[in-house]
Amino acid sequence: MVGASSEEFLGTNTTSMLGGKLNLLRSAVIYGPNASGKTNLIKGLQTMRRIVLHSAQSQRGDEIGVTPYLFDYAMQEKPTEFGVTFIENNVRYEYGFISTNGQILEEWLFAYPKGRPQVWIERTFDSETQQYKWGNTDKLVGTKQLWQESTRSNALFLSTAIQLNNTQLRPVFDWFKFQIKIIGGNLAPSFTAELCEDEMQKSQGVHSQSVLSGNRQTKPRRLKGGNATGIVMNAQ
Repeated sequence: MVGASSEEFLGTNTTSMLGGKLNLLRSAVIYGPNASGKTNLIKGLQTMRRIVLHSAQSQRGDEIGVTPYLFDYAMQEKPTEFGVTFIENNVRYEYGFISTNGQILEEWLFAYPKGRPQVWIERTFDSETQQYKWGNTDKLVGTKQLWQESTRSNALFLSTAIQLNNTQLRPVFDWFKFQIKIIGGNLAPSFTAELCEDEMQKSQGVHSQSVLSGNRQTKPRRLKGGNATGIVMNAQ
């Protein structure tokens, strides 16, 4: 979540990114009544992380593990969209995919290594030809045809390419693996206080978090009538 323009508490409550071009809040709180979706937001991020880390290890025909919104019959037939925007090693990334429980329908990755977007992944399933269409990914270096041909319909290209020794995509994969920390269960109030006593823990905390990051600046693919799960995070 981007900090306000006010300079009050700027030094203590925000962290500067991208050479000072962006000030992000060090923490954010999600408020809402019971059954308003707070837990489902975390579950959505948890599901996205699991698919990124493990989809390449699944077998043909395995379910992906995506559960649609069950309280609306019409939504049960719709695919689910996951999307994140984050900064890793001072580079901004926008990554996401659209999936049913049995198939990845779309996948995209935009990187901003020099401030302008580069397309690293662009994958769309054509229902008429029953084949995947791959966009222009000139900025992705390596054996792209091998990675594309090795990506099953129930697996992510990102996960498959990493398994086949792609190095360019490692910062994105590693962000999901190492930087996303989800803590569950009933935590005592003293838990946060104990963390704050350790300066190292304070400096390594998650700095920014916001929901519904659907506004990609390049070639947006909002899914009409579909489910959406997203989170914006900054990891050092």
